[in-house]
Amino acid sequence: MHAKISRNGNALYAAFIFVLFLPLFGEFFRRFIFHTYLVFLANDLIVLMFLVFLVLFKSNLHIVPRRYFFLLLWTASIYALVTIFFGHGLLIVGALGIRDIFMPFMCGLCSAYFVTAFADRALVGAMRTVNVWIILIACVAVLQLVLGQGHPINELPIFDKGTGIGDYAAGDVGLSFMFRPTSIFMHTGKFGQAIFLLVLFKWTSIIFGAHKLLRWPGWFMATIPFDLVALIASGQRAAMLLLILFLIAAGPFMIVKVRRQRTATPATAKARNMYLRIVLFSVLVLGVVGTLGALLEADVTELAWDRLLTVIDDVAVRGRENVAIPMAELIGEYLLSGSGAGYFNLGAEQFGGARALETLSTTGTAENSWLRLLAELGLPGLIITSILYGYVLWRAWRDIGRGDKSFYGQQVFFVYWFISMLFWANTHDTLSNSVVMYLGFGLSGFALVQIKSQRFMIRPLGSVRKKC
Repeated sequence: MHAKISRNGNALYAAFIFVLFLPLFGEFFRRFIFHTYLVFLANDLIVLMFLVFLVLFKSNLHIVPRRYFFLLLWTASIYALVTIFFGHGLLIVGALGIRDIFMPFMCGLCSAYFVTAFADRALVGAMRTVNVWIILIACVAVLQLVLGQGHPINELPIFDKGTGIGDYAAGDVGLSFMFRPTSIFMHTGKFGQAIFLLVLFKWTSIIFGAHKLLRWPGWFMATIPFDLVALIASGQRAAMLLLILFLIAAGPFMIVKVRRQRTATPATAKARNMYLRIVLFSVLVLGVVGTLGALLEADVTELAWDRLLTVIDDVAVRGRENVAIPMAELIGEYLLSGSGAGYFNLGAEQFGGARALETLSTTGTAENSWLRLLAELGLPGLIITSILYGYVLWRAWRDIGRGDKSFYGQQVFFVYWFISMLFWANTHDTLSNSVVMYLGFGLSGFALVQIKSQRFMIRPLGSVRKKC
């Protein structure tokens, strides 16, 4: 039996959808309507006020996470606050650093309330909304490519100096008319990370059967070409590679499901059916890719393929330039104390901070979340933050396959997405990309909440049980 929903359930449902996808609404607003950093402040205030409303006025939705999570979260946040006063002393800059640690988890709690209140309906709403955003992002990106780099639709606000239209090249080889559009985003990196997140959520829903909850699941699968068009247009090699690895890694995740779900179906037969589903989905994706390749010009197809292959050769280079060389410098300089939370945050230079891309690397190319955290918080702060992320990831991994089987795909989504972000953080400052981090944790409720039988097994990062 699901939790009782008030008469205003539809309004609350719409409010949840709006709040959890607020980062995309905000990015669209900044990109095409009015560019202002106040969008981020408004986003934070809306999330916090909504969370307070849920706690105070929706007591039947109240969730108390395990104490270790809050202990780690508050420890990391308070430590970051202390570094501000002993570091740069800039309160606005420091607030940027603290919000990167604190706010994504507030989005995760909102998501947990959403799932607790609406169960399967929450999943249906999330899948539909994700699909609509993918289609919109793909269409805008294609329109930008068709109209050309010089068209006003590709102009970015002049005040955002760190962004621009990216190149679409494989090494030194490129095409004069090919470039990387930003779609609805302010940066090509945000485009790639966001479309990876959205497509991963959609593909896990299909592979693990959650799309069957939709009224027309066939139409949901029919929009897969939009996923691939958006991925190719973004030109993000890491996004393409990580999705390929996901199709390969989905098998072990399936085994986890077989081992943890006690059913009458023999494990071997169940595993065989699951692997067959992965193979069929992979064949479907390859078929769509082949069709798109046949429709595009040969030069474009070859360039996209070559660009994907270059990421393999680039791993060693990025490992040296983004990790090894800067780390050797920074460990000695910021061993015990850093410059203060938020000082090297994306956008902090607007308020007195500095750009990590230009300041922290001897090669001038490093962009690394872990190095930024080390330079801001020192080694102790980096360790505390790493323990917090590791604890969340461990809890989510441990709970895969438990609770409502409809949510298994979304559990896999969150674990794989979060692991990807932590690795991707070595080459891009993903952990300070609030659009992607807020959105990812906004879809994490399916991994943090378990609904089973006639009892809610609410486990947002811990164990709490509550009868309906």
